[in-house]
Amino acid sequence: MSGGSGSSGSGGASSGSSGGGGGSSGSSGAQPTTYASSPVADVRIYNGGAYGANWIDSSYGVRPFTDYSPAGHAGGVAKCNVLPYGATTSFFDKSAGDFTGRRALELFVYRGSPDAAMPDITIALAGPDTACAASVHFSSLLPSADATASGWVKFWVPLDSVFGGGSAGGGAFQGCPASDGSYLASGSVVKVDLRNDNSAYDALVCVDDVRLAA
Repeated sequence: MSGGSGSSGSGGASSGSSGGGGGSSGSSGAQPTTYASSPVADVRIYNGGAYGANWIDSSYGVRPFTDYSPAGHAGGVAKCNVLPYGATTSFFDKSAGDFTGRRALELFVYRGSPDAAMPDITIALAGPDTACAASVHFSSLLPSADATASGWVKFWVPLDSVFGGGSAGGGAFQGCPASDGSYLASGSVVKVDLRNDNSAYDALVCVDDVRLAA
């Protein structure tokens, strides 16, 4: 196909050029094409019962909450699991690369009444074979918003400073030192894990509107 197109285009160009310099003079005034860079957008991981593009459930050891259908933060259905010790609600990115260029993990966690105790769940990031060495607990995060009327708490977790070892208020996530001593580049991070590391209780954890913020 490319060979036939090239031959025919060559004949047309030759005859046009013999017709005069008008076409040539017009082309000399043409402006070079410029391209605007595309802004980095948020990546939806889970919202209202639906997973984002290429994201799937990779939870293990959990007991799905089935007493009733829990309402999501802004409609739909929340992701609710009972987590025994060591169990994890996990979100897996099949395509990889979604962490690159993003600054934070944002999620809403259901607490119920303002005075209710929230289980101290561990948030961790992982690749296919290893995990980021650093992790963070709910208890060490300052809620960025508390929708007391609906019982939801919003957490904003800076990826670079929490997992990558960067300074507070740093830029986009580049990767993290891994638990096996290697370095896990942002393009190799594929999982968000919410894990119960407390052997004293089984934790009911409901989350919604989970995203990677640009």
